[in-house]
Amino acid sequence: MDPLTASTTFATLVGLICNWRQERAAIATDKFQDFLTWLSNHNFEQLRSLILGSDEVQQSLLFLLREDTAKLGEKLGFACSALSSISDRIEALAPLARALNASSQTLSDQAVAILKRFDETGAERLILFARRKQIGFLPMGRVTIGVAEPRFLEDDILSLEGVGFLRLVAHNNDGEPIFALTRPGAAFAAQIPTVAHQDNASQETG
Repeated sequence: MDPLTASTTFATLVGLICNWRQERAAIATDKFQDFLTWLSNHNFEQLRSLILGSDEVQQSLLFLLREDTAKLGEKLGFACSALSSISDRIEALAPLARALNASSQTLSDQAVAILKRFDETGAERLILFARRKQIGFLPMGRVTIGVAEPRFLEDDILSLEGVGFLRLVAHNNDGEPIFALTRPGAAFAAQIPTVAHQDNASQETG
């Protein structure tokens, strides 16, 4: 399966599990078999055959569906929201995501701007100065970046980490977290139009 087909299939499967959960998860005894039956009833035979044709996919799906209903809902909700949020930021997909009223709360405008700035700088690391509500890039001397909504800065960084665009790699001597940009993060940032930004000089690098 080529990467585009695999990505599309994954997104479709996650969306269908979300729909199935809303209809059936709370009452299904055997969640895996119930989901397969649900796919057949909704004319998704090709996807059902794909699941049954791969032991790895079956085992992964079995493991996921065995989750406690509340935990499963939380994970699926985040995944669906993340997919919608990412789509909402890509120019060609945004009209469709909005027309479907897809939730796009996972990545805020501020989070997207931070990721774009990280990619544009070519920096190796991003450091979060949580107490000062600032971020900095390494190695870039003593420059820190101000943010528009400082109270949500930590939440935005964690959101970027949650969707796999940032990866926690270390902490500095003061315990401030240091993140690396991932390949998916850089690829997503490349789809975002360049925006104006304001860099603030700081007397500390952390």
